[in-house]
Amino acid sequence: MDEAPYTGLLSLRSQSLSRVFEEIAESRKTAAGVHVSPETALECTAVLACVRLLSESIAAMP
Repeated sequence: MDEAPYTGLLSLRSQSLSRVFEEIAESRKTAAGVHVSPETALECTAVLACVRLLSESIAAMP
């Protein structure tokens, strides 16, 4: 099992949110040939809603 892509995710507190997005998505083209980066992903309302839900849930934790 290759854990290399996820090794940086263990220390999220020391990384910026954009860096985490880069590690996950790596700004690759989709099967449709569209370039997706953290900035362009957040222009999609569904992605923005998911990020907002996750961040608000984490913020509510003690």
